[in-house]
Amino acid sequence: MKVDQRHATSKLISGYIIDNLRDQRFEVTPAFVMAEMQKLHGIDIGYHKAWRDIQCASTLIRGTPEENYDLLSSYLYMMKSKNLGTYTNIKIDDNNRIKDSTLFKIVKIEKNHDCSVNTMKADQRHATSKLISGYIIDNLRDPRFEVTPAFVMAEMQKLHGLDIGYHKAWRAIQCASTLIRGTPEENYDLLSSYLYMMKSKNLGTYTNIKIDDNNRFPYMFYAYGSSITGWNYCRPVIVVDTNFLKSKFRGVLMISASNDANNQNFPLAFGIAESENNNSYEWYFSEHCNAIGSREN
Repeated sequence: MKVDQRHATSKLISGYIIDNLRDQRFEVTPAFVMAEMQKLHGIDIGYHKAWRDIQCASTLIRGTPEENYDLLSSYLYMMKSKNLGTYTNIKIDDNNRIKDSTLFKIVKIEKNHDCSVNTMKADQRHATSKLISGYIIDNLRDPRFEVTPAFVMAEMQKLHGLDIGYHKAWRAIQCASTLIRGTPEENYDLLSSYLYMMKSKNLGTYTNIKIDDNNRFPYMFYAYGSSITGWNYCRPVIVVDTNFLKSKFRGVLMISASNDANNQNFPLAFGIAESENNNSYEWYFSEHCNAIGSREN
């Protein structure tokens, strides 16, 4: 087998050595792990991977230092002294340890708690925006729902009893949107491929992209073949309007339309520009003329 195989991850190998780590008869060192994996599975792993295997298995048994610290902190309690208003912190120490073991015993417990176990913290650290996005992704796909931060906050409270903040709800929407549509960078990277496929699948379609010296596009234009053909049967009047793009990179969407013989709106062409200005309109109208030509009244 290949040395240091990529599928033999630390997490996978830790499953093989976890019993050895629990057994006090074994001294589990990186050298021990390397020898065991070679002997039992014929896999040659490096020293650093063997060390990570031990850390991973140890975490599965004992937890991370952060988790252990949180666990220890949870055992701290307050005891009121004789002087009113004076408190002393008492914690578990070696006096509570069970002999010859790593376990502690609870000698006395106070059942009355100051806080209810039914009350959740306002902004739980495990309820991340990425986790929440999994619960709202179906709502985001459904056009019947207007998924706003307020909607997400209300849904998480109603369905799961979690109070999350506005910014976390907003980030959850962005995360779910990325899972569905991809990032703006990924989408713009596919623009040329999209236009190519548009021309391949729609005969007569006209497309063009203007590229600057930095390999970025300030303008883009396209008109479907069906729109170009249909223009010959429309009234000789074209209306052009723009709409603001509200994605990460902003810009404007330029739209041309006319009226057909049934007096219905008939879309002709579309374009993208960085803003409404003379240069963008001149380029758009130039491409418009190249695509659908001109007609006499």
